[in-house]
Amino acid sequence: MQLPVLVRHCFSTLEHEELTLEQKDTVSDLSMSWDLPAVTKTNRRWLHNKLLLHAVNFWGNPSYILHIL
Repeated sequence: MQLPVLVRHCFSTLEHEELTLEQKDTVSDLSMSWDLPAVTKTNRRWLHNKLLLHAVNFWGNPSYILHIL
């Protein structure tokens, strides 16, 4: 999966009420690749915001990130 698609998928996944084991693994793989913790029930909103910040820093263009989301 290409990185922008993976990031978009992770953002939409974090908005679900319950995550499947596969969804948790996908989000956790991305978050740990950016030195962030794996997703948990208590850190989902925080992790969503941190992933967004990392994505903006990675691509350097906030409007591009908002476009792919």
